[in-house]
Amino acid sequence: MIPPPPSRRTKRWLVQLKRLWNPERKPPLFNPAKESQLHDQGLRLLNKHLPVEIALGQPPKALHILQERRLCTNVPTGTLLIVDPLDHYTQMGGQLKVAPGESVHLGRFSALQQEIFSYSENVANQHLVLTNNRNHILIQDLTNTGTTVAALDEATTVEYLRRRELANLLEVRRIFGGPLGILPPREAFDTLEKAVHLLEQEAYRPPNSASQPGGLLLLPDHLTPVLVGDLHAQLDNLLKVLSQGTLLRDLKNNTAALVILGDAIHFESEMRLSEMGPSLLMTDLIARLKIQFPRNVFYLRGNHDSFSPELHKGGMPQGFLWERHVVAERGQAYRDLLERFYQKLPYVIQSRYFIASHAAPPLSRTPFEEIVDIVNHPTLMHELTWGRVIRPNNPVGYTKNEVKSFRKEMCISQELPFFVSHFPLSEDKTYWQDIMGIKNHHIVFSGKTHSCAIVTLTGGKMRPCILATEPLLDFLNALPG
Repeated sequence: MIPPPPSRRTKRWLVQLKRLWNPERKPPLFNPAKESQLHDQGLRLLNKHLPVEIALGQPPKALHILQERRLCTNVPTGTLLIVDPLDHYTQMGGQLKVAPGESVHLGRFSALQQEIFSYSENVANQHLVLTNNRNHILIQDLTNTGTTVAALDEATTVEYLRRRELANLLEVRRIFGGPLGILPPREAFDTLEKAVHLLEQEAYRPPNSASQPGGLLLLPDHLTPVLVGDLHAQLDNLLKVLSQGTLLRDLKNNTAALVILGDAIHFESEMRLSEMGPSLLMTDLIARLKIQFPRNVFYLRGNHDSFSPELHKGGMPQGFLWERHVVAERGQAYRDLLERFYQKLPYVIQSRYFIASHAAPPLSRTPFEEIVDIVNHPTLMHELTWGRVIRPNNPVGYTKNEVKSFRKEMCISQELPFFVSHFPLSEDKTYWQDIMGIKNHHIVFSGKTHSCAIVTLTGGKMRPCILATEPLLDFLNALPG
């Protein structure tokens, strides 16, 4: 079969890209002393020229290109970050990464970019190509509307972000009460007891039939949500989240909510499945955060938030090992108190911008009232914490019909984003959109060793942010002050 000829637009892109990578005709070198106007043209930038601003179309959509730096070393990683300045410097904004050797098309064709940057119609479907060639960057405009490139002051971008992250980490240490380490048994018991007491009167949870906070948490509009997926004992990832933007300040000012979607404990890595010490430290830190911000830090129950013998991973009985470790380190009374902590957790969170559970929607019609009174519905508890979407290699689970029914029973729009964690679909990613073709149903996962996904509200819409992980625990404990 003879393939169809390329379209006129495809031909145009091929000509532009051939011109861009033709070693005999290099694009001009960027001059940081003046703006560069590109119309269907290319431009080379050296790494020393970064950071820069690129403005796409007219009226322009401004994006910043920065070099990614590890906080603990302040050394560039070689990866480029493309960020939206409207939110990246003032809150927790989304970012797009371009690793060494990679190219990325910027434009409205990408659903993920549209979520992160909220492009207007002034940005073309395929606006430009950016290539990270390790020691220099190639930018090729693909439009008639054009792209402007201008230099930025590093002190007001990269250095500003670093200073803010350092200050945030020091604030985490202050909240914890000193260097982060596993608390002594008595102090750990007192800390968890205070956290349990707060759960027994937690805000924004309609009461169940026993007049206790029910299984549903209704987040008010004045709190900007920051959703964190499964952490699975990766304390460095939680520290990375807490170091970002103005999150800690906003928690203190009662304008943000940190929502952990369960399963903060128990490693996923095959080599560390039986290692339980970091899960104790994770529990201690989350309890301290709840005490510090009782109306702004929330934790949904996941399937790993349990001592159940049903809890296995890779053949390892993590529920049994967790119980044995907790009792050995802190005694039976602490174990019973931690079980009580798990039993007091909510299962579903809802706001005008999203709805989320740890794992799945219910498999059958479930009225709003049953989620509130979930303590009397153990099957529902199991479905919300253990369920998985049906896939070719996972034929048992939920489909778009259960998602649709769940939204209907909760009296929310079918367009409202529904987030879960629990079940990463691959090893290389941490965020998946419209999973298995289910519109507005996404997985956010925060427990990988290479990156950490969160979702937050910017510009009136829930948007993902993918953060690079780094060994922040040791770095934080070594900081002076």
